Amino acid sequence: MDDDSAETITAGTLLGIQHPPGYALDTLWVRLFAFLPLGGAAFRVNLGSAFLGALGVFLFFLLSRRVLGFLDPGKAGSLRIWILPASLFASFCLGFSHTQWEKALGAKGGIYLIQEVLLLGILYVRLSVPGPKGFLLACLLSGMGLANHWETQVLFLPLLAVFFWPLGPADRTALPKEWAPYGPPFLFLGLSPLLLLPLRAHLDPLPDLGHPDHWDRFLKCIFRGYTFGREPGLLGSLWDIARGTGSWAVLGSVWTRIWKEQVSYIPVHFWNNPGPLALAFGVLAILGAGRAGARKILVLVFLPLVPLLAVFTVALWVPLNVPHAWLMDNYLLPADALVCLLAAMGLGILDRLKEGPTKPHILWFFALLVLFNGATAYRLMNETKQTLRYDYGTNLLRSLPKASLFFAEGDEDYFPLYYLQLVEGRRPDVRMIPSFTLFETWGWDQLERSHPELGLGSREGVPDDPYHRIETALGRLVSKGRDRIPIGYSYFSGAFHHYYLQGQGTAKALPSGNLLLLETRALQGVDLLAPGGLRLRHFTDCPSNAHPSLTGIWRVYRAVGVAP
Repeated sequence: MDDDSAETITAGTLLGIQHPPGYALDTLWVRLFAFLPLGGAAFRVNLGSAFLGALGVFLFFLLSRRVLGFLDPGKAGSLRIWILPASLFASFCLGFSHTQWEKALGAKGGIYLIQEVLLLGILYVRLSVPGPKGFLLACLLSGMGLANHWETQVLFLPLLAVFFWPLGPADRTALPKEWAPYGPPFLFLGLSPLLLLPLRAHLDPLPDLGHPDHWDRFLKCIFRGYTFGREPGLLGSLWDIARGTGSWAVLGSVWTRIWKEQVSYIPVHFWNNPGPLALAFGVLAILGAGRAGARKILVLVFLPLVPLLAVFTVALWVPLNVPHAWLMDNYLLPADALVCLLAAMGLGILDRLKEGPTKPHILWFFALLVLFNGATAYRLMNETKQTLRYDYGTNLLRSLPKASLFFAEGDEDYFPLYYLQLVEGRRPDVRMIPSFTLFETWGWDQLERSHPELGLGSREGVPDDPYHRIETALGRLVSKGRDRIPIGYSYFSGAFHHYYLQGQGTAKALPSGNLLLLETRALQGVDLLAPGGLRLRHFTDCPSNAHPSLTGIWRVYRAVGVAP
């Protein structure tokens, strides 16, 4: 999919640095699977995501069995007959949910699956590993999550407090408060994968987005300082009003966007992913927890679920011009597991509340029903023929003449070219520049180190302002290269369009394949690629080609007249 998977594969295979916040733990995970002697790099890394998806469902199965065991301390073991089918039902609800399956099929999905696995691991440790060992292990897992996707993991840190809180009369695993100071060292030990970022940046790898080689850039990378300010929230808008720099109208518009793009989509997500059956039993768990003596277990589930849902009501997490439903599905993946856990609890509570002998046949029916639905949905989830993104990158290289300079304008451009050039070794003669990197000093310096022949030169004398910087850099590169080398750019409207082309009213371009080439003397005698020369596979016979993340690529192919 067009979901940064090409970047994830490249960064992990070569130990490069992904876009902020860097995803250090995921990079090391990808690196581990890149060593497997199976297929190519993409296959190996995707296999790692499939393994994470399966591991998450297996951990969930073990956790649901433990949770149901906590609901049966005084009922003479009658719930035991329900535990296996109830756990399988909830596990199938998670395993066959669309988001779980989709993330298990691509490299980028591994980032979200790692967060799910770590959350389930912390919950399982709380219920299964007694004493200090469980608490210290949970601190280690929490630190690892912060080293992967801290924006999600920081919401789960309140779970560590539950290790000091008995979950029921039969729970003897709660710790005395004196153990609390021993947790932070293990938390920081879990954070140690973050050392990968400055250590590797110091060696100038590619990709190297953010170049966190010293403290300021490291913090800017970790806290996503490059996008800060483009994700407004209610608290920031209220603070602007208090300082006299904001308005109530802006606050209202922010809330309208938050409601439209995030809050209103949450119930839609849960209806489409765990499904209505899981939601129904989850509601039963909430309503019947008091009578079944499961209130504390319910709190254990809601401690990570509530902040994960609440964060989408106070700030915009979905950037402009990005399919919001697809991104929300990614972020809510851990919530799917928690809702499914509530469903397992609902079935257990149903047994606690009913009268008469236990008959688990209905549970087996529910489990088989979810299994059947998941099997029939295979056709829509099948990505066997998903080559649209790969072929788009291949076509970019086909469309570029020999020894070209290419300004990549969107994720669709530079991530597949990172993979094709750095991992598969294709077309080393093409110099690809992600144009947005020239906003930053590290981007300028990185380009000058890697391609001094382009003549970018020193930043000395250039105003220390990102807009002057990118305008100067683009102007120098084009002026020094236009008569020597072919210069191409993408159909996507990015930094090159805004900070070079808009200031060049007389600039002309010629179409070549799925990109554009500046009309200069360097193009004399160069054969341009006709649309018929593009590699186009599985346009109509791959159901997942309709995925919203691929909209931009379809738009380009329609612009050049080859898309149906």
